Amino acid sequence: GLDFTREPAHGAAQLAAINALGQAGGLGFLIGVAGSGKTTLLKPLVDAWQEDGCTVIGAAIAWRQADALKDAGISQTYAMTPLLDGLAQGKIVLDRQSVLVLDEVSQVSPRQLLEILQLQQEKGFALRVVGDREQAQAIEAGDAVELLLRVMPKEARPELLSTIRQKSARGRQIASMFRSPGRDLSQTEDEQKKADIARAREAIDMKRKDGTIRLVGGDHDQVVEQIADLYLRRRDMLTQAGSERGITMSAPTNEDVMDLSRAVRDRLRKRGEIGQAEIVKAAIDQRGVTYELPLAVGDRVRLFAKTSVRMETAHGRRWRDLGSNGDFTTVKGWSDEGLVLQNAKGREGLVPWTRLADPKTGRVRLGFGHAMTVDAAQGVTSDEHINAMPRGSSAMTGFTSYVAESRHVHRCWTAVSEGSLREAETFSRALGDIRPVTVNDLYDRLASDMGRHPYKSLAVDLAKARLAHEEANTRWIRQNHVNERTRQKGQSPGGQVRRQVEESPIRDVPRAQWDDVSRKLRKAGYAAQDALNAARRVEDLQERRRTQQAEDRLQQARAAAQNEERERDRTRVRGAGRGM
Repeated sequence: GLDFTREPAHGAAQLAAINALGQAGGLGFLIGVAGSGKTTLLKPLVDAWQEDGCTVIGAAIAWRQADALKDAGISQTYAMTPLLDGLAQGKIVLDRQSVLVLDEVSQVSPRQLLEILQLQQEKGFALRVVGDREQAQAIEAGDAVELLLRVMPKEARPELLSTIRQKSARGRQIASMFRSPGRDLSQTEDEQKKADIARAREAIDMKRKDGTIRLVGGDHDQVVEQIADLYLRRRDMLTQAGSERGITMSAPTNEDVMDLSRAVRDRLRKRGEIGQAEIVKAAIDQRGVTYELPLAVGDRVRLFAKTSVRMETAHGRRWRDLGSNGDFTTVKGWSDEGLVLQNAKGREGLVPWTRLADPKTGRVRLGFGHAMTVDAAQGVTSDEHINAMPRGSSAMTGFTSYVAESRHVHRCWTAVSEGSLREAETFSRALGDIRPVTVNDLYDRLASDMGRHPYKSLAVDLAKARLAHEEANTRWIRQNHVNERTRQKGQSPGGQVRRQVEESPIRDVPRAQWDDVSRKLRKAGYAAQDALNAARRVEDLQERRRTQQAEDRLQQARAAAQNEERERDRTRVRGAGRGM
């Protein structure tokens, strides 16, 4: 039922990825950029595995991302921690007739991936890993995708590097510019960093021309209020246009998310979209941060745990899944017994306060809705998205920027605090620098943050550094032995080294070049030999001519002397005749 001809190049890459994952052995790894249709291409694979009698299980670092795999036909989905706990306790069973699909692997830590690989080797189940290193990464140390890239050959890891999420070609181009193409061995690390920042700056310039990026002035509260106004203005427009996916908003930190959500809530309450009657509950988030959470009918709240609702059915009361960590729900009412919540699909029911309470503190595990962190937004698709940075861009990297700038189908709005950027640019300059901070300076500062892709060190790097250190020590000891033997022969080690350095340009000449030089030298030698032989022949000819001329002159002189002698003889004879 999939159409691979609508986008021929992308469709061919999708089909190749399906075949590669389907025919892989124990481990299959797919690199897919944001919006490339990774979930879509899993559908025929899941159908095939299930027809073969395999149990297919989906997992991701968070429940919301794992539940998104249900769109591919995977009924059993787990967040990473519950999956590992269930496997360790035997509650989740994987064997040779099982397939585990691990999505958004860039957010999975090496430690977690190692546990899964060890279980895969022990149990024999098939593992399919899907993700992109250039998106938001794991909070823990290390980089699981980088390790996979180092050990898996290129032919064993298909790539989907084009996207179909953004409807316009310009939108796809802008989003792709925030993604680093990866390390280029022909470039140094500094050159790679400059190239990444240059791409981010080009994308920012394109957004400036399109009017989808703005520097928001004022203090923190004023910046938050302006971003909240933008969110509601675009939300109303999309609602009037009949948008189904609506608008989403992300921010770098949980504090930003809370501030933005509160500002949106205050405006909705003034507009009457949220009831005036409210209760205030002591709440706690997944990090242990406590706060006071006001609740009113119409409020949007975020769940921090997998939550079920109690529903009245024809067969009596039943418990149904409402949502997972990161999902937004709407408050429909409350009582002494619990809170009535409704999810985005319209499922509504009562959640007892006891089920919402944190086991240790008793506070409700709910948060403000309307905004989410960039890490939580990974995997989300909406018609429009707001990439909000009310405290500036210092908390952003190229990885999170790419996620935040690629959630949309039609348009992504970027709103950044101008004051925070100006402060960061000012403090980055030397003391006494009186140059004014221009708008281009602010956008350069923004690009330097949104375009940086910091490398996360790995434990294997430490092992390589230690091996390199041991190799350097071995080379130093070996060189000392060479120096000592050289001194024993009465020679200078330094002289030998200098001679080697002087000769190195000659030794560095490629053999093919030496062969070419040799051919040219032989050709020149043959030409010189021919010229020398010709010169010798000319010289011999000239010598023979000179010799012949000398002989001719000698013969002429002899002939003249003989004639003169004969003439004298005749004169004597004539004189003698007259005397007689």
